[in-house]
Amino acid sequence: MEAGKIPKEIYVAPAGIMIAAVIIAIFMENPEFSTIVLIAGAALAYWAAREGLKKRFQKEVDAAGETKAAAEADKEEPLERLRSETGMADELTIQLRSILDIGDRLVNYDEKDNQVVAEILKAYSGLVHDYLAGAADFAKKYRRAKAFIKTRDPNYLALEVRTLEKRIADGEQGLDKMVAEKKSTLHRLEGMVSNQPIIRNGIETIQATLESLDASIAEVEADPGRQKEIMDQIQLTLSSTASAIEKTLAAVSSNDQAIKQG
Repeated sequence: MEAGKIPKEIYVAPAGIMIAAVIIAIFMENPEFSTIVLIAGAALAYWAAREGLKKRFQKEVDAAGETKAAAEADKEEPLERLRSETGMADELTIQLRSILDIGDRLVNYDEKDNQVVAEILKAYSGLVHDYLAGAADFAKKYRRAKAFIKTRDPNYLALEVRTLEKRIADGEQGLDKMVAEKKSTLHRLEGMVSNQPIIRNGIETIQATLESLDASIAEVEADPGRQKEIMDQIQLTLSSTASAIEKTLAAVSSNDQAIKQG
């Protein structure tokens, strides 16, 4: 509903009441009773209109509250996903905590502090959310692949393959299928091992991108007049990030496929 505009359906019930009251009054032979009916009808129509408006207003208030709550949930969801990945003590944790701190600051920036900055962040809020969610997903997948590689131990598997190949070379029969399967597994594991640095680089790129965005925001806060220049600078940074993210997504997908194959 547009501000200040009352929807037509609010008038339907009151109008019906008044029409009914008028019709009843017309058919009444006693003028006093007719007057009482008209007054009662007007009072009832007024009450119906007021109740209709109250219900409409409450419905709009509830809808606005639900919309705001949904927006807040959407804003916090990638932060919560990332936060859940920062409790493990490994080589990713420091980077993830840095990303979380910067992301929290950018996502929850108070527009009262600087409306120019708030407008800039609004323009890039979707990308910031994607980076936070991406960092969380990449970390989860990196750790999953790391655990999978460790349980399979590529070095030991490579030794097994060499041992079996030597046995075949020495004339032992019936080992070809086993060697082929182990070689295939080893190939997938080696691919996973080579993908791990790519995924780490993707997380590092997200960290560097958010740090750059955070620094750009500080520049705008210090000199709002440079908004256009700094937004161009931000755009260049984000564009250079895209290719690294694409490579990371490909590496993550390859690892997931290798894990499914076992």
